[in-house]
Order: sequence, then structure tokens, then C-alpha cells
Amino acid sequence: MADEQVTSELNTNDALQPPVQNLGATLQAARLEKKLSQQDVSNSLRYSVKQIDALENNVFDSLPDAMMTRGFIRSYAKYLELDAEPLLAAYRTSLGDDPEKVISVKSSMRPVALTKESQPWLKYILASIVVLLFLLAWMAYVEYMPTQDATVEPGAQLSPVQTYAETTPESLNPSLEPLPEAALPAAERLSENDTNPVMADNAVTQANQTDANQANTSQVNTNQVNTVAEPSARSLSVAPVVPATPAAAISASASSQAVGPAKNISFTFSGQSWVRVMDMTGKVIYEKLSHSGETETIQAVPPVNIVVGNASDTKLNFSGQEVDLAAKTKNNVARVTLE
Repeated sequence: MADEQVTSELNTNDALQPPVQNLGATLQAARLEKKLSQQDVSNSLRYSVKQIDALENNVFDSLPDAMMTRGFIRSYAKYLELDAEPLLAAYRTSLGDDPEKVISVKSSMRPVALTKESQPWLKYILASIVVLLFLLAWMAYVEYMPTQDATVEPGAQLSPVQTYAETTPESLNPSLEPLPEAALPAAERLSENDTNPVMADNAVTQANQTDANQANTSQVNTNQVNTVAEPSARSLSVAPVVPATPAAAISASASSQAVGPAKNISFTFSGQSWVRVMDMTGKVIYEKLSHSGETETIQAVPPVNIVVGNASDTKLNFSGQEVDLAAKTKNNVARVTLE
């Protein structure tokens, strides 16, 4: 009875675990039942067709290592909706592996206890740290001492400089006084007169009195006295100083002499033209773009400079006389000066 019970249990285990030759056949039958080709499985699982064919034909030698092959079998069974454990068990049986057997490896290395004698490098590290600290302290000392000396030495030299800066020519000789203006050279007196008008009048009066006294003892002819107003004669100490005419009065008289009566200037246009009139200083007194059939008349004090943009279609009349623009025209632009 006991032998029959053991035999029945073995048959039951054999029925639960398919044999190795049935591993590939089971995968192939499930694939054909789903009407899939090896190429379809390869596209879905990203395995090559050769690997799929090797699994179905139980050719495990052409597959990677056992771990990769088990991954192939598990993925293939999941894709075909099969239980992967019986198929993996059949694969392990083909390899002769016993999953319940644990391999233990005893190490032959003897543990070494760390002691002070076995750590000589610790002494070297401590000695290196001490030497490094000493070097850092020495470098800091060398860097600090010259800097301190350099900051103290300039301070000690400041007192002579300050004493010298406080010493002025007036403190060295307080008895020195400015010379009277009559004793100064004529060139210096004239330069002071040009920069300060109020002092210049006083200086001219004193210079005239001084020069009048010196004229009695000097042989100076009348021509030299009359030409003393010229700038070149100002350098002579014996020449009398004549008050110069104010610059504003000279400028006003010159401008009054230069400015004459205003005269009429007329422009007649037979086409579109541009005209600009400038006075003697370059200031624009008239500028306009005129059209055909128009006539413009202005009054200006000559001399004036006129620029006509379209000279062929423009006639110029100055004080009742027509001005020929053809002689002053270049590229149909006339430039005329009326005086």
C-alpha cells in the first residue's frame, strides 16, 4: 500500500510539471492557437525571430545566459496568457538546477583585527598635519611683518612733509611787500590793465604821470609819443599809455558802417523751384519752395548769397535789374552773390 501511494504522488508531480520537450511545444501550440506568427511575437516582445524559434524548439544553447532565458520564457508565457511557473520549472529541470539547494561558500580569509601596531600610516598622517600647520603659521608671520613695517614707515615721514607744506614765502620773509605799480615793467602793467578795467584806469593815470616825468630826462621824439597806441609800442617803458577805445564801441561803429540800406530782391517762377537767401554772416533770411506762376519779393541788405534750385525756370531781379542766372548755373542749380 505504501509503495502504491508513493507511485501515485510521483505521477501527480509529473503531471503538474511538464517535461522539457513539452516546454517549446507548449509555447508553440499557444501561439498557433492565437493565430500568431513568430514575426508577430518578435514585434510585440522585441525579441528576434531566432530567439523565438530557439525557445519553441528547446534549443537553449543559442540563447543568452540562464537569467536572460528565464526572462524570455516569462515574457513569452505572459504574452500568450500562460502560467510561467511550470514552464520555468521545466527549464530549471533541463539545466539540472535544484531550487531548494543553497550553495554556501566559506571564505578562507582570516579576519584581521585593527590595532595600533597595524596602523603605521596613522602616525604619518598626524606628523604631516603638524608640519603643515607649522608651515602655514610661518607663512602668515612672514606676510604680516613686512606689511606692518610698511604701514608704519610712511607715517613717520609725514611730519617733514607737513612742515614743508606749512612753510610759505610770506612766513619765511614777512618784510616782503608788493612793489608799487609804477615800479613794474610796462608790459606787466599793460597786462593787468587788460584784465581789470578799473585798475587799468588808475594804472594809466599813474603811468602817464610817471612817463611825463621821464620824458624830461629822455630824448624821445614826437613820433614815438604819437604812435604809442599801437600794440607793438606797448612794450616800451617810456611810451605813454593812451586809453584804448572800448571794443563794443568799435564793433558798433564798424557794423554801422558795414550795414547799408535794404534792397528789393524779386523772384519770378515759371516752374516749381526752391530758393534760399543768406546774409553776410551765413544766416538764412529767406527759404521757400515756390510753384509755377508765383512771384516772391523780399528786402535784404547786401551782400547776400542766393541759391536757386531750378535756375532754368526762375528769374532774379535785384534793385530793378535782372540778373543772369545762366552764368552761375551748374546742374540747374544757381549760386549768386549780390553786393
